[in-house]
Amino acid sequence: MIKPIGDKILIKFKKQDKSAGGLILPERMSKVEEDVAEVLAIGTDSDIVVRPGDLVVFNPHAAMIITIDKQEYILLTQKGIICVTNYDREGRGN
Repeated sequence: MIKPIGDKILIKFKKQDKSAGGLILPERMSKVEEDVAEVLAIGTDSDIVVRPGDLVVFNPHAAMIITIDKQEYILLTQKGIICVTNYDREGRGN
């Protein structure tokens, strides 16, 4: 279990292993152009407005990729989140 502290937010890409054209992509390759992920956990700062389960658009330059137990996660602060969306990575609304 990963528990962010302070103003940190833990997010993760939903798995996508094919491009829009159907090409199989390595996990890291599929992340390069994606900037939408699901919030998994939030820190202890009471000013955080996103909640676990939210889909967010984020600034990839404000994010840090961490690997724990062979799983990649993204850690960033709330300032790195641009907006909350109800669209998944394939453009479908929830």
